[in-house]
Amino acid sequence: MLTELALGKTIAEAKQLSNADIEAAFADAIVLQGSCPLAGIKALQMAIADYEKK
Repeated sequence: MLTELALGKTIAEAKQLSNADIEAAFADAIVLQGSCPLAGIKALQMAIADYEKK
């Protein structure tokens, strides 16, 4: 789901994605269980930070 939200966005736009965006995308689809679906946002933010260091 995060991939679909991030596709076509600039890095600046992708950095603005939040847990709320994931929760909204999953609304009515599944019940969020734990923090698994939200872990993607943290991973994306870490990858962007790593990319920006280089």
